[in-house]
Amino acid sequence: MPDVIDPQLLSPATIPTQTQPRAGSLGVPSRQNSGTLDNLSDGEGNTGKRRKLNLRKCRQCRDARKKCFPEDREWPDKCERCQKHRPHPLECSPPEINENKRGKNKVKPGRGAKSTSPSAKPDPEVADDSDDSLSEKDVKQEIATYERPPPTLPARKRVHAQGKEPVSEPLAFGYKDLKQDHFRLIHLAPGRGDAPLVCWLSEVSIYDKPKPDYEVVSYRWEAVSRPDAEILLQESENDINSRRPKKIKQHLGTILKTLRHPKLVKKFWLESLCLKVGNKAEMNQQRTIKKHIFYLANNLCFWLGEDLYLKAALDFISEIIKLDSIDKLVQDDNTIEKWSAFVQLLKNEVFSRLWLLHELTISQKQKVTLISSQSPIHYSDFVDAVAMFSSRRSQISSLFNRLHRGYRALDDPKIILAERFVDVTTNALRIRDVQQRSTGTESIGFGKDGRVERLLDLETLVSLLGNHKSGNSRDIIYTLLALAKDVHEYPDFRYNPKLKIDYETSTMEVYQNFVDHVLKQSKSLDILCRRWASPCPLEEPAYPSWINASNINSEAEMFVGMPDKHPYNASKPRDLVYEFTEQDENRKSLTVKGFVLDKISRLGSTSEVGRIKHEWLQLGGCSIINDLDYVPDSFWKTLVADRNDNGCNAPSWYYRAFLQCLVETPVGKDINVDEIIKLYEDSAMLIVDFLRRVQSVISGRKFLVSKDRELSGLAPPTSKPGDSICILYGCTVPVILREDKATTSWTFVGECFVYGMMDGEAVELSDKDSNLIREQQFEMR
Repeated sequence: MPDVIDPQLLSPATIPTQTQPRAGSLGVPSRQNSGTLDNLSDGEGNTGKRRKLNLRKCRQCRDARKKCFPEDREWPDKCERCQKHRPHPLECSPPEINENKRGKNKVKPGRGAKSTSPSAKPDPEVADDSDDSLSEKDVKQEIATYERPPPTLPARKRVHAQGKEPVSEPLAFGYKDLKQDHFRLIHLAPGRGDAPLVCWLSEVSIYDKPKPDYEVVSYRWEAVSRPDAEILLQESENDINSRRPKKIKQHLGTILKTLRHPKLVKKFWLESLCLKVGNKAEMNQQRTIKKHIFYLANNLCFWLGEDLYLKAALDFISEIIKLDSIDKLVQDDNTIEKWSAFVQLLKNEVFSRLWLLHELTISQKQKVTLISSQSPIHYSDFVDAVAMFSSRRSQISSLFNRLHRGYRALDDPKIILAERFVDVTTNALRIRDVQQRSTGTESIGFGKDGRVERLLDLETLVSLLGNHKSGNSRDIIYTLLALAKDVHEYPDFRYNPKLKIDYETSTMEVYQNFVDHVLKQSKSLDILCRRWASPCPLEEPAYPSWINASNINSEAEMFVGMPDKHPYNASKPRDLVYEFTEQDENRKSLTVKGFVLDKISRLGSTSEVGRIKHEWLQLGGCSIINDLDYVPDSFWKTLVADRNDNGCNAPSWYYRAFLQCLVETPVGKDINVDEIIKLYEDSAMLIVDFLRRVQSVISGRKFLVSKDRELSGLAPPTSKPGDSICILYGCTVPVILREDKATTSWTFVGECFVYGMMDGEAVELSDKDSNLIREQQFEMR
């Protein structure tokens, strides 16, 4: 067997220095099964001689190049297409005459016409069934837009005895079993518009040389879709007699019609069409080599959807990325609709999907095109636009607030997901010259002129992407294995064989193996405090408490921070000591060392977004009497977790900002953070910065007061009086544990903040008073 191909092989031929935007086939007329001008279809099932075109259309139908019926309607009657559009009807308009001139009709060549490339063959049976034809000049320009570099190399005939390279082989109809390291491609016959989708399959290998000529398509499987569409699947290109219909989702049909070339056969890899969906053995095998499939592809077509706002959003990106105009755009009131469309793009569900992130990262941004039913754009332009948006977020927020679009419009968690999506897809892998000195970073691929490196470990990737979604709860781990520097490359997962992709393994077992891997690699318990796990599937046993699957308090900042940045170190200088013990149903308990610092005596109610509870001020020892306000440092510093946004110590002016908030709040009432931000957003940004820091810390948490030491802090929303505040060796923050005296075990409740005990002070206290604070073991179940 030849050497295993690394998925990140770098080749100058596959990564162009600049990739042109991918063009879709939106609005391109279609030709269908006709060799003469007298036997044409009108697109509604009627054949015969060419009839007069319907030139009266509403704006929506004309932009989409669709039929507009009834032809004789009078305004304000709406056309059928606008009324039946889902999920919402379209805004129809009065019918107007098409003033565009038609080009000359061209007779297509017969079946004997020859093609110049075996991987891109013109279809001799394509005829025109659209109501808007293209001129000869338009057709040539249209075909040119479909070309995506690098150019396709001609394939050679397969003759193994003489050492010639293999080419694609037709696949037996019905999805036969795949050979090891092989995958299927779907060949899409040319056509336009609503012409039937004709396809056939072939099988290729990741070892084929020259590499297979194809593109990959990424899209949301779970997208809301209209009733089923269909493709016509045949055994091979010329075997029309074997043609059979295959049902597909409507949005998948739209994707294929958008990507279909009007003249050439195109080859694609789409998971839902190239895999035996539901066959776990094949799913395991194919997802293991999926990184090869995407890395070897000529281009990745990343489908955004069919929403109407996409055109405005994608068109606006070309304005955002102009460095000499961005500052004007964030101040111009006339750009608010464009910014609104761009923000809507950032909230698109595709940027919350884990497998899409995996696919795009492996493909490398140099050969990725964002595709929609409106306009295509290169992914690099989108990346730059997001970065510039983030750098001007405060000015854009002021613009939205000034025009009454809501000051929190840019605080949507979906925007954060999109920003992390872009961050990981552009920074998880790095290409560097092989002649540069090694920095010690794990190398995963060598090419003739470069090297690809993984930069992030599995814990960091999972921590960053814990709020992203997937159709399978195991995928928060499986999608990131190929990107992590501390997991060895396919097919030898020698670092931890338990992490190998296997959908027969229970979710609980996958998660337990992941935590075990992280503890060994990081020597830290911080992963227990981070929200990363998907909710437990109903058909599986519940997770142990030390697997954090809570979606409560998801908007609040995690006290433990990211693996590469620790704001605190509560257990220093103690090192992690732990042990796993097998329980029933493959469940494991985790035993660690530490000590109980104190117990919770009193708890305030859970903080609501945008409010500081008045009862919190009372629990924190504040005295608010007319103009004589007393606020202890322990209270206002707890509100910001004694840190600023950069993880440094809280600045002293935070105290003055809090006093100003008290001035704006009636005595005895909650502090309305949202209203004060609106009041000061254009005049006192320091107060706004303080309040936004407060919101990021207290949201969804409870204010706590301890029993014996009267410590103050913040606890998880599920905390109860009597719970223990503990310091666990190897964890950088205190945690809340709940004792089960019947079994002498403990339940992990969550991380907490305790003022004055975040940087090793508790460990020093235990050393001085070992009689009151005793080291012990905690078995967490």
